[in-house]
Amino acid sequence: MRADFHGAGDARARKEQAIRLLRSYELEAYRIAHYMLQDEREAFAAAAQALLAVAGFPGLLALTEEERQAAVKRAVLRESLQVARDRPRSSHMEGSE
Repeated sequence: MRADFHGAGDARARKEQAIRLLRSYELEAYRIAHYMLQDEREAFAAAAQALLAVAGFPGLLALTEEERQAAVKRAVLRESLQVARDRPRSSHMEGSE
């Protein structure tokens, strides 16, 4: 029974480490998304979705810092493009008339 508690503690520690790690990327993720989308709410949503996607990567904690940064950037770009595609056509066409 003791081993079960120890295993749960290890899993909890890894989860907390992953959360701290992803929090360290929040601002950069938001900056990238805001640059692409030029909208605060959309940027927040895209950044949050991207970080959730990265949180699900197997072996996230085993990646190097550069690999994690690249994974976050790719995820933010992908989510930002999806948000832009999902925009109603009229919202970004109004200013061009």
